Amino acid sequence: MSKLLKFRETKLLTRSRAFLGEDRGSVAMIFSIALVPMLLTVGAAVDYGNALRIKAKMQSAADSGVIAGVGVKPIDCNMITNADGGNCGVGQVKAAVERTVRASLAKSMDVTPTVETTVESDGTVTTVVTAAPSFSFMKLANISSANISVTSQAMRGGGKMEVALVLDTTGSMAGAKMAALKAAAASLTDTLFAVPDASARIKVGVVPFAQYVNVGLANKGASWLTSTDDVNASYNSCWTEYPNAVYSNPYTVKQTCYNDGAPYDCSYTAYANVNYGQGVNYCSVQNYTYQWYGCVGSRNYPADLNAEVLVSDRVPALLDVYCAQELTRLTNNSSKVKAAINALYPSNKTYIAPGVLWGWRVLSPNAPFADGGVASPDLQKIMILMTDGANTLSPSYPQHWDYNVSNANTLTAATCAKAKADGISVYTIAFSVTDPTIKNVLQNCASGLPYYYDASTVSDLSAAFANIGAKLTAVRISK
Repeated sequence: MSKLLKFRETKLLTRSRAFLGEDRGSVAMIFSIALVPMLLTVGAAVDYGNALRIKAKMQSAADSGVIAGVGVKPIDCNMITNADGGNCGVGQVKAAVERTVRASLAKSMDVTPTVETTVESDGTVTTVVTAAPSFSFMKLANISSANISVTSQAMRGGGKMEVALVLDTTGSMAGAKMAALKAAAASLTDTLFAVPDASARIKVGVVPFAQYVNVGLANKGASWLTSTDDVNASYNSCWTEYPNAVYSNPYTVKQTCYNDGAPYDCSYTAYANVNYGQGVNYCSVQNYTYQWYGCVGSRNYPADLNAEVLVSDRVPALLDVYCAQELTRLTNNSSKVKAAINALYPSNKTYIAPGVLWGWRVLSPNAPFADGGVASPDLQKIMILMTDGANTLSPSYPQHWDYNVSNANTLTAATCAKAKADGISVYTIAFSVTDPTIKNVLQNCASGLPYYYDASTVSDLSAAFANIGAKLTAVRISK
C-alpha cells in the first residue's frame, strides 16, 4: 500500500508542476497582450501633458503678442510704402504681434506656429495662434500630432475718457516748479493721446487756478454770468505832491515777505531824515473804465458747491480783476491742450475749491459748458488736481479776499466730495507741500489712497503724472 501511495503522490506532483508551468506561460501571454494598451495609456498621458505645456506657452506668447501690438505707435502712412494695401498702421500692429509671438516660442517649440491677427477700429488687437506639435507615444495609435489653437485679445484702456487737469498756478509755483509742471503735464497729454483712436476716445480740459479761475473772454455776455459789460466811472480826486523834498541818512530795512506762503526778501531803503518842503495841491476829475478780464468769483453758499449753473443763479463776473490763464474746455485736440499747458504762468495766492469746482464743470454734461458726457462704464471721467500749497484765501462772496483757512479747507473737501459723487474719479498731487492739514484734505479728496500722490521733489512730480498716465491707459488682456 505504501508503495502505491508514493507512486500516486509522485504522479500528482509531476502533473501539478506541468500545470504550473503552463500557467506561467499564460500569464506572460496575457501581460504581453495588455502591454500595448498600457503603454498607449501612459504615452497618451505623457503626450497630453506635453500638449498642455505647449498650449500654455502658446497662450503666454499670444498674450505678449497682443500687448506688443496694442503698444505700437504707427508712423505716418504717407511716409512709407506698405504691402498691407496702404493700411500701414494695421500692418505695423500685425507685424509686431507676429514678431513677438514667434520670438517667444522660438526656443520652446519645434514647429512654426500660424499667427492670424485682426485690428479693430478702436485699437483692440485679437490674435489666434495655431500649431500642430508632434506626438511621441500616440504614433503607436497612428496619431502623429494634435492641432492646438489659442486666442488672445488686448485693448488699451477701456471705452472713452474725459480728463480735467486742475493745476495750481499760484505765485509759489514760479521758476523750476512751473517748468516741471509744464513738462509733466505735457508728457501726460502725450500718453493719453497715444491710445488707438484717441480723437474719438479722449478729451482733455485744462483748469489753471489761484485766487480765482478765468473762464475766458469768449464767454463775455454769456447768460450764465452776471454782467460782463464795461462800467465807466468818473470821480474827483485831490492829492498833494512834494517836489522839493530832501531825503538824507539812508539805511536798509531788512524784512521777509511771503508770496502764497513762499518766503522772499523784500528789504527796502528808508531815510532817517526827510525834509518835505512846501507841498503842492492838485485836483482833477478822473475817468475810469472797469473791465472784465475773464475772472469769476463764487456764488453764495451753498450754491458755490454746485457745478450746474442756472440763469436764475448766475456766476459772478468780477470786473477789474486779474487772475490765472483762462481755462481750456474739453477737446480732443492734443496740440490745443499742450499749448494751454505751455502758456501757464504763476500769480496770486491759493484757494483750491474754485479749481475743483471748475474742473467738475468742465467735465459736466450740464451748464455752463455741457461738454462732458454722462459717467458710465464706457466713459471714465477723471480729474487730476495738483497744488503746491495750502489754502491761504477763502471766499468773501463773490470775491475771495478773506483769510479763513479752516473755511477754505471745509469748502475744498465738500466740493471734492460732490464731484466724486457725480461719478468723477479724482487724483490729487501734493507737490512740495509741508502743511499736514492740506495734505489730509488732498488725500481725502482723492478717490482712494492709490489716487493720492505726495510729490516732494520735481522728479516726484514727474513720476506722479507718469504713473497716473500709465494707470489711465493701461493695456489689459480682455480675452
